[in-house]
Amino acid sequence: VITLEKALTRQTPRATIDQVYNQIYADLNSSIALLTVPGRGIQYASGAAATALLSRVALYRGDWATAASAATTALGTSVGRVTGVDNY
Repeated sequence: VITLEKALTRQTPRATIDQVYNQIYADLNSSIALLTVPGRGIQYASGAAATALLSRVALYRGDWATAASAATTALGTSVGRVTGVDNY
């Protein structure tokens, strides 16, 4: 039982930055594998969207190889499109 006193004085350790990034990578890679249902529509989450997000996270982490690989994969899918200024 968690009492008010325990809740207010609890000192839960924080995860390291590497542990947080590793968990995000694991979650996104799992999402990419699970979101493979084609034809659900652009309003739903997709493996391509998860791959694009993985690229962004890798970019923030400074993991250039993963960022480039995931971005290339995401841009090569048929989900979504990059729009130019003329079509915006």
